[in-house]
Amino acid sequence: MLHQREWLIMLNNKAQSLVIFVLCLPIFLLFIAYVFDMVNANYERKKLDGIIETLKMTDLDDQSMCELAYKNDEKVKCTIDNTALTLEKEINSLFGKITGRNTYKIKAAINKE
Repeated sequence: MLHQREWLIMLNNKAQSLVIFVLCLPIFLLFIAYVFDMVNANYERKKLDGIIETLKMTDLDDQSMCELAYKNDEKVKCTIDNTALTLEKEINSLFGKITGRNTYKIKAAINKE
C-alpha cells in the first residue's frame, strides 16, 4: 500500500510532465512551421534551377530567354547583365506570422560565355 507522501510524489510527476509538454508544444509547432516553410522555399528554388537548366540548353538571345522564363513562371524577375542572366523570385511564407519571415528571395543565374 502506498503511503500518502509517495502518492503525492506520483501526482506531482504527472503534473510536471504535463507542464513540460505544454511548454514544449509551441516550440515544436514553431519548428514544424519553419521546416514546412523551408521545404516550400527549397521546392521553388529547385523549380527555378530547372528553368535555368532549360535556358542553358536553348540557343536563344537574352531577351528570348527572359520571355521563356516568364512563360515557365510568371512571378520570376529576369535581369540581363553584361556577365550573367539572373532570375529572381520572391515567395510568400506560409507561416510568416509565426516564423517572423514574410517572404523568401530566391536567385539563380546563367553566366555568359
